[in-house]
Amino acid sequence: MNKHILIISYYFYPMNTVAAIRLSKIAKFFAKKGWKVTVLTTSNFKLFGIDPTYDNTIYKKINIVRSFEINVSNLGKYYKKAKKNFNSKDKSTNISDFKNDTFKKKIYKYLGPGKFIWYISASFKLRYLLSSYDFDLIYSSYGPISSHKLALSAKKRSNSIWFADFRDHYVENRFEGDTNKRKKVEAEIVKKADKIITVSNGIKNNMVSRYTNFKTKFELVTNGYDSKDKRFYQEKNEGNNKFIISYVGSLYNNQRSPEILFKAISKLISQDLIDKNKFEIKYAGNEGFIFERLAKKHNLGEVISNFGLVNRKKALEIQSNSNLLLIITWNNGQNKGVITGKIYEYMLAERPVLLIVRGKGTGHELRKMISELNIGYSVKESSNGSEKKLRDYILDSYNKFLDDKSIFNPNRKKIEKYDYNNLTDDIINLYESVK
Repeated sequence: MNKHILIISYYFYPMNTVAAIRLSKIAKFFAKKGWKVTVLTTSNFKLFGIDPTYDNTIYKKINIVRSFEINVSNLGKYYKKAKKNFNSKDKSTNISDFKNDTFKKKIYKYLGPGKFIWYISASFKLRYLLSSYDFDLIYSSYGPISSHKLALSAKKRSNSIWFADFRDHYVENRFEGDTNKRKKVEAEIVKKADKIITVSNGIKNNMVSRYTNFKTKFELVTNGYDSKDKRFYQEKNEGNNKFIISYVGSLYNNQRSPEILFKAISKLISQDLIDKNKFEIKYAGNEGFIFERLAKKHNLGEVISNFGLVNRKKALEIQSNSNLLLIITWNNGQNKGVITGKIYEYMLAERPVLLIVRGKGTGHELRKMISELNIGYSVKESSNGSEKKLRDYILDSYNKFLDDKSIFNPNRKKIEKYDYNNLTDDIINLYESVK
């Protein structure tokens, strides 16, 4: 008889968000390996748009159970309605609550993605599923934390093995409310789950330091790529006479600032070492105005192409038509172990990665990965001579482009371990070791 897995994940196919990719791919490969797959997720999947790269055929074979949730794009309407219906005779509430972020946060606590409303709705769906099926494995994913809370209740009412997956830090996430409450919730999850899966060693080590008595529960299963997505990397001829650096993603209100890159390129152009007519910087994301403003500050406005927010298919196309793929990240004690999912897409694009690490933290995990896989170059912004090192690398890459020489020579054998097909095998092996 086929094994049956219940995946509890708010973010799932066909959402056009990086948060949905991991569990969507894991579900796909569990199904391909002969498991029955049931997924408990949200009905509000259109909120993030639709990702056209998913293979709809395989997901039709998966039992996707979508629990009701209010469309949070209507939060503004609820806010205005609440303000209109405010009862001024109620002395327990001040009208100013409706005018500041505090009240909006209270609404968001209940109506936001994966918050209270979805949790209650999903709880009813979960009861039905547990009464209808015997699951061999329950696999839940944070964030949001409601996915783990649902799995925790399922664990208490069944004999299923439970793997709790952390795609990000939880206790360290200040946006998740009261710290002490977070610690209590996390502690119960660690105690009850059969395995704690993390996507990076940094997250794993942070959690192990808090739960040394349960350190054998912690396992690393990174994010990855789906080799079938290679078909979306289509090179086009236009613009190929230019050396192109592309950045796809958020700048997090300039925390991931590309300014050191712009300084380096501007100097190379001013020294006539680079012809700006043969150079282009592409940006795709929702903070193009910040990107363009910084570029103009360094006289690079003419070389910037701002695509705005694009779907994943277009993002992959931009990557495949680039010579360098840029990643900017922040390294400090609080976000240690945060590895952007873009690195795995970049592996599939087979283009060199240029990593800029901001902050003064040490031992960044992503830098080690790039070095081990030989897929690019990294520079730490706070280190001495970082801008010169960046200029030297860009100039060398640009000159090799002009000479039609490749600068990409990856360790393909090591890269293969990040294929979601192989990562799913790792999860199944963990299940076999526990059952």
